[in-house]
Amino acid sequence: MKQTNKDEIIEAIVSSAKKVIETDTGHPRLDELIQRYYMDDYISEHVLNNQYIKSNFIKLNTLMQRYERNYEDDFAKEFMTYGDKKADEYIERYRGMVESEAKIANLKENDKVIILGGGSLPLTALTYTKIFNAQCTCIDIDRQAVKTSKELIKHLNLQNKIDIHYGNAFDYPLKEYDLILVVCLLPKKKALAHVFKENNQAKIVFRSAIGLFKLWYGETSDEDLSEYKILKMVNTDKKYAAQSGLIALK
Repeated sequence: MKQTNKDEIIEAIVSSAKKVIETDTGHPRLDELIQRYYMDDYISEHVLNNQYIKSNFIKLNTLMQRYERNYEDDFAKEFMTYGDKKADEYIERYRGMVESEAKIANLKENDKVIILGGGSLPLTALTYTKIFNAQCTCIDIDRQAVKTSKELIKHLNLQNKIDIHYGNAFDYPLKEYDLILVVCLLPKKKALAHVFKENNQAKIVFRSAIGLFKLWYGETSDEDLSEYKILKMVNTDKKYAAQSGLIALK
């Protein structure tokens, strides 16, 4: 792609982000642009370093995450309409990401997994359960997301494998789990401080948004991880919206 074309794309992404920030509309268009160009380092770097974007970064994250919650609700309803067939279709999209996370964490059958930030559509839990027969718990601080997620798990008859709870990732009890997964949108410094205080014997995996997906999920900084050593990074090939890392205390 020519440089001039890339600069036009950067301008389009910034303009689309500005519309979301200032009017809380246009989310699908920004979603489309992120999905299409997130793998391009030049575009991602220049958008993320745009002064307007940097000044409004947190607000944009908040608005895009709210947009995601709304369409997750729609997807959950779709799952409840089409059942296991639709669930299996979406699980295949996540399969590679989850398999690589499970591998670095040496996940075993019936291990207890907790996902901090499960959302309305607990695809990660569904995938861990379907592929590895893990016992999963999802927590979320959004009561509507918890309600929708519970309804979906009940509809799929997976209540014996997946527990959904309302809870705060920064103070939730974590001692009984073998694998703790910290999702992209959680502030890593605060979340990881609580995780390691509660249970430093578990395998701890975090997800970090890549490229333009940082506009959506926020950014994991070097400072966020300064107290930890990264043992292994996976999903770095940009196939997914995030890369995943197994970490431990220094």
